[in-house]
Amino acid sequence: MSFLDKFKVSDLGEDDLRNVVDFLIKKEVITEREVIGTLIAQELSAASATEGGAKGGDGNTATASPKRGNGKTRRGSKLARKRAGAGSKSAGAGAASRILQGKYLGAIRLIPKSQRGKYKAIAKESGREAAIKAIKAAVLG
Repeated sequence: MSFLDKFKVSDLGEDDLRNVVDFLIKKEVITEREVIGTLIAQELSAASATEGGAKGGDGNTATASPKRGNGKTRRGSKLARKRAGAGSKSAGAGAASRILQGKYLGAIRLIPKSQRGKYKAIAKESGREAAIKAIKAAVLG
């Protein structure tokens, strides 16, 4: 069990969270710009979630009816279903790759820029999963 497994973010108070963020900024693990970007993204996400709920939708665009585009496609057409993602066999693999890439990018941002080359080489040689494990090991000590 690692140190971080003992705590949940919900267990920390607002002052504790501020102290953690200040510490990470001082140690140059993250930048103020990254923190601000994350906060803005969370606010936008929360706003779009409440906006989708107010309209009666669930905010999930994948289940919404396809847009007409140039007016040449109909809702029930094969092209419209393909645009909506229905029936694509490789969609799952693409989604998994995008999720893995997001995890890799999130992890690499925890590493100072001067040390990122080592982990990029690991990702190129052994794969992104290995790079993520190496980054976590380096960050958690």
